[in-house]
Amino acid sequence: MKTDLTVVPLLLLKKLYNTLRKKGISTVQIELAGLCSANCEFCDWTRRPKEQKIFMDTDLAKKCVREAKELNASQISFHVTGEPLDHPDISDIIPYDYPIVISTNCLSLENSLAHKLAHMDNLLIILAVLWSEPKERRERSIANAKAYLDLNPINRNIFLQMICSEHAVQYSSYMYEMFSPYLKQLPGLQLHYKQPYTQEAEHPNFGYILDNIPKREDQRVQIDYMPTPQSCGPDCLAFAPNPSTDIIIQSDGQIKPCFKRWAHWNLGNVRNTKLAEAWMSERMKEIRSIWCRGDPDNKVACHDCIRMAVPRGDPVWWSAEGSGVPPSLLNQEQAMRSGDTIPSSERYRVAKR
Repeated sequence: MKTDLTVVPLLLLKKLYNTLRKKGISTVQIELAGLCSANCEFCDWTRRPKEQKIFMDTDLAKKCVREAKELNASQISFHVTGEPLDHPDISDIIPYDYPIVISTNCLSLENSLAHKLAHMDNLLIILAVLWSEPKERRERSIANAKAYLDLNPINRNIFLQMICSEHAVQYSSYMYEMFSPYLKQLPGLQLHYKQPYTQEAEHPNFGYILDNIPKREDQRVQIDYMPTPQSCGPDCLAFAPNPSTDIIIQSDGQIKPCFKRWAHWNLGNVRNTKLAEAWMSERMKEIRSIWCRGDPDNKVACHDCIRMAVPRGDPVWWSAEGSGVPPSLLNQEQAMRSGDTIPSSERYRVAKR
C-alpha cells in the first residue's frame, strides 16, 4: 500500500514540534572564529565577507553559551568554518559541565590546551587533520593529532577525520594504518572518511569514494559513500546544520538557520536578539514547515545544497527514491547510525543528572 505523501509531512511536522518542546534544540553552533590557520581546498572561509573574518567577541560568545543552555540545547558546537582553538579566550568561553563539540585542524592542539581538552568528558572532538594541505602543515597536524590521542583523552567521542577531496584522498590508507591502532585503546574513537561539500556552484568540489579501507563490524571506521554531488542518503556523514533542529551564530553575531549565505533568511543578531526569539520566530517556523512539506518554489537555499537535495534540485528531498530520511530527522538518523540508541550528547546529560 502506498503512503499518501501529502499527509506524511504534516504528521512529521507535528511530531517534530512535540519533540522540540520537550527536548529543545539539538545543536547550537557558535562560530568562535571566522578565520582559519589553514586553507583547505574544500573550504570557502577566504571568500567570506571581511567583517566575518574575525574572532567572536568574548563577552558575546559567553552570552551565546548562556542562551544556548537556556534553550536546553542537546549540545553546543564551537565550529562553523574557522579554527576555534585559535580564539585567545577559548578556555574561558567553553563550558566544562555541558555537552560540547569542537572541530579543529589540530595545528593549535598543543601544550596546556591539549591537556585541558583531553580531560573533558563533556567534549566531542573532531580531529580534522589537514590531509589536503602542504607538507609542513599536514605533518604538523598529523603529529598533533597523534600526540593528543597518546594522552588517552576521556572525551565522550573522538572523530579522526579525512575530507576525501582531490589532494587528500591519496593519504586514505596512510590514515588508516596510522590511526586504526588507537581504536583498541580509545573506545570513543572513530575514523571518518567524508565527502567534501560545497556552498558555491562556481567553486565545485569533487569527492572520491574509497574502496581501499577495511570494513569493521563495530562501524568505528565510517566511510561516506555519497556520490558527490548527488544525494544525502543514509551513508552520508555530513553533519549538516539542520534548520529544524539546529541554529547557527556566526562570528559577527548574525543568527542563521544554516551556514549557507542566505541573504534574506537572517534571523537577527545575537547582540540585540535573544537566541530563543530567533528560534521561535515566524521565519524559523516557515523554514521548518517548508522542510517538512517540500519546496517546489525553491524558497529556501536547501534545494541547491549537495548535502540535502535528492537528487540535486528535487523539492521532495526525502522521497523514497532518495534517502528515505526526512530532512527534519536527518541529524537524529546520523546519530543513530552506529547502532547506538542514545546519542553521546544525551548519554552525557543523563550520566550527569
